[in-house]
Amino acid sequence: MMTTPGILNHHCAPRNKTIRTGGYLESLCRAFDYSGRLLGGTHNDGRCLKAMSAPYTILFVEDEGVRESTTAILASSGFRLLVAQSGEEALQLLDQGHIDVLFTDVVMPGLNGIELAKQAKQLRPDLKIMFMTAYYSRAAEAMEVGKLLFKPVRDVQILAGPAELLPPN
Repeated sequence: MMTTPGILNHHCAPRNKTIRTGGYLESLCRAFDYSGRLLGGTHNDGRCLKAMSAPYTILFVEDEGVRESTTAILASSGFRLLVAQSGEEALQLLDQGHIDVLFTDVVMPGLNGIELAKQAKQLRPDLKIMFMTAYYSRAAEAMEVGKLLFKPVRDVQILAGPAELLPPN
């Protein structure tokens, strides 16, 4: 099994450039669709991740097993993370400081991800929203509110999502 740095360097980096992890991403110079197929392109086509000079903060909300692996992927790439196990807990964390991206599962007990996102946007209109789900029945509703990834989510998709939502800094 490849680690996140191995996956990124193997699938995403040009042959003459290595992606640093544990810090900030230099760039992902290939774009992938949701099935993992290479879309092609170069580092100048606007689909790659740009270098991040300061970490953004992501509030990640997940009630199940992928919480640990997704958290590790985001943290190893230089994002500051707040992690919640429920929508209710996430709302409390929104009051504790600046957050750039709310990244949440759609289907959770109690306050689901879509309702969480709607409430979060009322509190913070500039907040970027990213969802992940295995339920296609909720896809259209989620896409009206934010970016949507379908489970199982690949490392590259997890890292590309926030970069598509956030401006390079």
